[in-house]
Amino acid sequence: MTPSPTIFAVFETRSTWSALQPLLAARCDYARFLEDEKGLKTIIEEVGGTGITVIPKHFEPGILKGLLGELEAARQPMLWNLTDGYDYYAGANLPAFMRLAGVPHVGSGSYAQCSAKISTT
Repeated sequence: MTPSPTIFAVFETRSTWSALQPLLAARCDYARFLEDEKGLKTIIEEVGGTGITVIPKHFEPGILKGLLGELEAARQPMLWNLTDGYDYYAGANLPAFMRLAGVPHVGSGSYAQCSAKISTT
């Protein structure tokens, strides 16, 4: 049986993003597309309940410095990007960093995160 990966779930909450991006948050209300604290906790607990090791990491300035060492020390590391996406925002640095480090990663782009909540009518 193949051992399960160690998943580093890097997240930013709705309230944190709004606090760090007050002008952008007031202009576009993008924070509504991010999970709140309770939702993130539930997601991480559900995946962790399957026996997969999930290490929650709050996305903050300077996270990349310490994250590389933790990824190198982990058994079969994988990054789960639960930030503001893969496209234009700060969270887009994570997949680029993972590609350079040779670490597998999953997540979705900003448009995928918000597409279910945008009306086209």
